[in-house]
Amino acid sequence: MEGREEFKAPAPPANLQAPKRTYKFANKAKKERGAKSHIDFMRMADSAENPFGIDRSAGLRHFTMEEVEQHNKEGDAWIILNEKVYDMTKYIDYHPGGSIIMQAAGKDGTALYNRYHPWVSATAILGKFQIGTVTVRRNFLI
Repeated sequence: MEGREEFKAPAPPANLQAPKRTYKFANKAKKERGAKSHIDFMRMADSAENPFGIDRSAGLRHFTMEEVEQHNKEGDAWIILNEKVYDMTKYIDYHPGGSIIMQAAGKDGTALYNRYHPWVSATAILGKFQIGTVTVRRNFLI
């Protein structure tokens, strides 16, 4: 069109560099155990069918609450989310919130999970860690 100047984007400064990436750790204990970023976790999870070595050769099992309750330590941590049992042992170092995840080890962590990130699909992120299911007894007031 006549009478209009063509827009030209300004050139970036010659010394412009991307900032160096630094990760803030949720807590000192997480940093000390060499925690990795959640992005590293997502890349690894997408890289192979079973990148974390979770044994599901016999398929998904149905566990009792008593069986799940025995797995409540950092070196052996199972968590229940929406009646699905996940072996979270290898995920702990990647968890962005640090060791708060251990509050649900050996327990039904659904309420804790939903308190911090109800918009996040546990199955989408943690599906490769699922080892079975469990029937959770719920007490309802009528």
